[in-house]
Amino acid sequence: MYRPVAVMSTSVRIPLTPQQLKAFVHLAEAASFRVAAARAHVSQPALSRTIQHIEAVVGARLFDRDTRSVALTAAGRELLPMARRIVAEFDDTFADLVQFVEGRGGRVVIGMLPSMGVHVLPRAIAEFRAAYPGVLFRLRGMSAAPLLAAVEAGEVDFAVGTQPPAGRYLTFTRLGLDEFVLVCREDDPLARERSAAWAVLRTRPLIAVSPSSSIRPLTDTAFAQAGLSITPAYECEGELSICGALVREGLGVMVVPRLATCLLGGGPIAAVPLRRPTVRRAVGIVERKGRSLSAAAQRFRDQLLRLPPQWLAG
Repeated sequence: MYRPVAVMSTSVRIPLTPQQLKAFVHLAEAASFRVAAARAHVSQPALSRTIQHIEAVVGARLFDRDTRSVALTAAGRELLPMARRIVAEFDDTFADLVQFVEGRGGRVVIGMLPSMGVHVLPRAIAEFRAAYPGVLFRLRGMSAAPLLAAVEAGEVDFAVGTQPPAGRYLTFTRLGLDEFVLVCREDDPLARERSAAWAVLRTRPLIAVSPSSSIRPLTDTAFAQAGLSITPAYECEGELSICGALVREGLGVMVVPRLATCLLGGGPIAAVPLRRPTVRRAVGIVERKGRSLSAAAQRFRDQLLRLPPQWLAG
C-alpha cells in the first residue's frame, strides 16, 4: 500500500496516494471522465469515487461538472501543479527502484588491491558499463589487511584481491593465478633471459616490499623453498613506484607478482619469469559469508568470473 503524501502546505498532511493524485491529473488534463478513466485503467464510477475522496480530504470542490463538461475550479487549478510534481517524482523514484532491482541501475562498491584496480577492473567495468550505463561504480583501492576488513564490515559489495587466510568470515572465488617475476633494468643481462632462478638473487641487491604487504610473505616462503636466506638491501613501505624508481636507478632487483608491475612506474625495466620454484598467487573475488548482493553487483561479479585467462596475464 502507498504511503500518504503531503500535497499542500508543510503544516498540513494530506492522506492521498500517488495513484489517487494521478487520477486527479488525468481528469484535469482530459476534462472527461470517460477519457480519464480509460487512461487510469479504472471504471468511471471508480474514478468518480476517487475524485470525491480527494475533494473530501482537501475540503474543497476541485471540478465543476455538468452533463457536458468537466472544468477545474480555483482549488483544482491550485492543486494541479503540486499533483503533477508529486506524481512525476514518484514515477521517477519507482523507475529508479525497478532499474536497481533488475540490475540496470544503482551503485556497485568494489574494494581491490591496487594492481587489480590498474590492470583488471578498468577493462571489465568498461565492458559492463557499455551494456548497463545506468550502473555507477565506486572503487576503493587498499592494501591486503584493510581490504579484508572492509569486506567483513560490509563496506564494499565484494573485493578483488588475493586469497584470505583461513579463519576469516570470508569466501574466495578464484579468477586466476598471478606469477611472480624478477624485475630489473632493461639493460641488465637478466632482462635477455627467458626465465631466471630464484638463486640468482644471491648475487644481486634485493629491493623488497614491507613485511605488512600481501606480497612479502609469499616471496619469503619462496626464498625458503629455494634454500635462500637473503636480507633486503632496500625495504620500501607504501607505494610500489618507490621500488620501481630504485630498480630504474640500478640499485638492485625486486620480486613482485606480474600484475603488480603496472604499479612500478614507467621507464626502462623488464619483468623476467622466476623458476625453481615457480611461485604464483591466487587472485579472485573475496566476499563476506552470507552477504546478498544487489542485482547489479551480482551481474558484475558474474562477468568477472567469465574473464578470459589472458586478462590476468599482466
